[in-house]
Amino acid sequence: MTEADKYKVPTDAEVHAIRLRLNKLPLRTAFYSKLDNPHWVTALAKQDVFKNPPATEVMPDGLVRSDVWPEIDYLVRMAPIVSSEVAAVLEPIAGSTNQWVRRGIMEACTVMDPADVARLVPKMKQWPGDELANFRLDPRDISSVIVRLLEGGQHAKGMQLAVAFFGPRPAARPPKYGIPEPDSGMELYWYHEELPKVAAALGRSRVPTLVKWLRAYQEHSTSFSGASGSDMSYIWRPIIRESPEHSGHEIGDALVDELRAALVDSLGTSTDAVCALLADDQPLLRRIALDVLAEAIEGVEDKSAERAAASSEYEQQLAQAAQRVLEDETFIDSNYRGEYVPFVRACLGWRLMVDVSPFFEEVRRGPLSLRDERRERFAQEGDTPEQAEERREDYRKHWQHSMLTLVGHGLLPDDLDALLSSLDEQYGVIEVRDELVHIELFTGSTSPIDVETMRAMDNGQLLDHLAKWHADPDTFMGPTHEGQGRVLAEVVAKDPTRFVSELEHLKTLRPTYIRAVVQGWRSAVEAGLPLPWDSVLTFAEWVVGLHDDIKVEGEGDEFDDDRDYRALKSELLRLIESGLSAKQGDESAAIPCDLAVRVLGVLTVFASDPEPAPEYEAEYGGDSMDPLTLSLNTTRPVAVRALIRLVHRFSGSATADAALSLLDQHLDGHDESLAVAAAFGEGTGRLYDSVQPWIEERVGILYGNAAPTSPWQQVALSTALATHRVHMALIELLRGPLSLTIEQMPDTALTAGWRTHTRTFPQLIGDWLVTAMIGGHLAPDDPLVEAWFTRADADLRGEVLGHLAWQTMHWRTVPDDVLERVAVLWDRRTEHVREHPEDAAELSGAYWFARSDKLGPEWWLPRLEYASSVIPNYDMHGMVGEKLARVAATDPDTSLKILENVLTDAPVDHGLMYYDLIEHAVPQVIAAALDSGDAEVANRAADLMNRLGDRGHIGLKERVEKLRAPGFDAEQ
Repeated sequence: MTEADKYKVPTDAEVHAIRLRLNKLPLRTAFYSKLDNPHWVTALAKQDVFKNPPATEVMPDGLVRSDVWPEIDYLVRMAPIVSSEVAAVLEPIAGSTNQWVRRGIMEACTVMDPADVARLVPKMKQWPGDELANFRLDPRDISSVIVRLLEGGQHAKGMQLAVAFFGPRPAARPPKYGIPEPDSGMELYWYHEELPKVAAALGRSRVPTLVKWLRAYQEHSTSFSGASGSDMSYIWRPIIRESPEHSGHEIGDALVDELRAALVDSLGTSTDAVCALLADDQPLLRRIALDVLAEAIEGVEDKSAERAAASSEYEQQLAQAAQRVLEDETFIDSNYRGEYVPFVRACLGWRLMVDVSPFFEEVRRGPLSLRDERRERFAQEGDTPEQAEERREDYRKHWQHSMLTLVGHGLLPDDLDALLSSLDEQYGVIEVRDELVHIELFTGSTSPIDVETMRAMDNGQLLDHLAKWHADPDTFMGPTHEGQGRVLAEVVAKDPTRFVSELEHLKTLRPTYIRAVVQGWRSAVEAGLPLPWDSVLTFAEWVVGLHDDIKVEGEGDEFDDDRDYRALKSELLRLIESGLSAKQGDESAAIPCDLAVRVLGVLTVFASDPEPAPEYEAEYGGDSMDPLTLSLNTTRPVAVRALIRLVHRFSGSATADAALSLLDQHLDGHDESLAVAAAFGEGTGRLYDSVQPWIEERVGILYGNAAPTSPWQQVALSTALATHRVHMALIELLRGPLSLTIEQMPDTALTAGWRTHTRTFPQLIGDWLVTAMIGGHLAPDDPLVEAWFTRADADLRGEVLGHLAWQTMHWRTVPDDVLERVAVLWDRRTEHVREHPEDAAELSGAYWFARSDKLGPEWWLPRLEYASSVIPNYDMHGMVGEKLARVAATDPDTSLKILENVLTDAPVDHGLMYYDLIEHAVPQVIAAALDSGDAEVANRAADLMNRLGDRGHIGLKERVEKLRAPGFDAEQ
């Protein structure tokens, strides 16, 4: 007797009668949640009950609406009982966009017969890419269904669904810069979690499918184009073996990990798959196979002569595969270094089975780049043939030194062991820990020597090393000048006086190393260490005299070695700015007063730098980078910022006066750069503190002297507000420009200096004025306050007042008089709304007062009720549910009014606020209202409960009754 045999088959008349009665969502929900008779599936289907589930819609307000469809829950419960009947119902609606329908279909497929699930695949495989409709899908169900098909005799259909959800496809929104990350039908986290389950069920298709997907990933991420040397996979997968550096959540990493695991498993029966990939055209696939082969050789426990003489067929296959790799010269290329060196080490431990002499011969011959047309890159312009050959020989020795070091003494033939000792003596020992062989080669720009080795060298040795060392262009992610520069900067930061006596020698080094020394000096200054400023400024005067058009032959990529001196100049400018930022009494790090004139001389040169040119600012500023950010990354604005610091540090001196004259040259339209305007805005406080009369005379030029103010003045003013705390002295200084700017609101699009700040320019003005008011510094009738509240629209006023309410939540201790002024300001604006209901949006932030509770529920509860009553579709963003529940017992009437205001017309799926109230407030408030003893309040509560029940919340009454039960503890 089957489960279905326990139930009676309904007649058509019975089904029709039920259909007529199920005319409301709560009734349908109640009926289908209790229906257990599987015979109703076909009976209801015959009368088209399941034919038209509601579609997902995007509402005019941007919210996504996907109505609950109770019928799907019944079908899911029936799926394991009458699988074919349920499949017949689901097949025509499998293309539905309803989120609940798709979730239910996928859930049903996890328990249906695989043959029945296969009927739905043609439509289900179209689901990926439709994000709005897939929002409620459980990724674990997706993989479970695919596995069910693959292992249930429906391999072809399972593959179709697997490709749909796990096959990489082009990114929907390619990035402006960098490598695009391909998409799939799974979120990145779940892709990593579920791929192993699906891959394991692929059976014999496991390796071919993963290879195909990885090729697709390479193609869609533009990591491999098929051309020689075009494999860029090292950027996102520097090494194949698992590493803390791998996020594990990206599609590429997940595919590499799973293919590697699949190849390891395949070695249990054959080396064919590994050998096939070792001969592939894609370096990434070859690297994976090479790593798997190395691990397999490492795993051979018995490598004795006796075992070699009686080796198994599997071991012989491993040895043969290893031999082919050792005889293939392409593997010695730097693209494979991270996997090739561990492979060679594994082979060296198994010399009885593997002949490693081909590798040693390759090392003797030198890098591949010296055997083809690439060798011509080593010759520099003006070199004689002998000099060019000397460069190649030097490179060959460094390459051999690196390769032999990675193998290590004791594993090398006598001649190569002796060569390694000779190279160690010539270039110094390279320290590489065994456990970091993979990682150290692939962590970006690295140094050929570490900090301790460099610190142990005397100045002569170190300068000579820096002058003679050359990067290996064929060593992938190997040591670079930039990497060695970072180590040099660290050494100098701990000992900033180190090169003071060798500055002339320092000038002869690459710009990268000179910049590193200056960077070390800056780190020392910022750490409070003494710096020989006299010598440093002499060096600085030489740097500023260098022409920007001087070009230097670099080695490696553009980020591996500076091609000119512009980066050095920028670093020097920041060093001087750091020296001027040190406190006046800090004799160890600060620039001394007697050197102020020389500092001004250097800054004068930088202040005339053409960067940023108008075309540069137009291209990289605008929508791409706000003026303040641009000012931190371009020369002239940084120089202006340093001049302001000089004025502040040496105020009252002739040098400061000269600096002010220089600053004047950038005012009154002489310097149109908005980045320079931002630098002036950021320096407002320092200028006011040190040269108040000077800035008072120029306040109109700087921040606005006539309406409309210029974009330059708007940037300076907005940056001043964004980078300073509210201060009455600054408000009084800026009163005129503030008034002019407010006058332009809201008709003029104001140019902000710091767009990445969380506040807009008009909001910042409001924040400053409101903060001054609650601090007791500005009266409500102050002309600035009145002007702002008059010119700002209701939405803007609401944003500022809401921000004030939000701030109260973060105040740890607040003086009572400040809280009182906050309350008075809010009530003043409430009175305005009572007189002008069209401005109700001004009170939109009332819920933050409830959230913070600083003013107490007796204050915020009635004000929140008023705001919710006058603002249509008032959204409290899920902030007040628990707060309302707590105050319901003391004021059930007002609490209930708030719910009535916001829930009466709200759609069923109205976002976070709706969920928060239904889960955390509605049952508690209704229960308190029913128990209030006030008949009118109780009737309203019952009415609200019934209306919500009609809209689908059929369990609400049970929750309310549970809360009202005698002895119920709400805290449990």
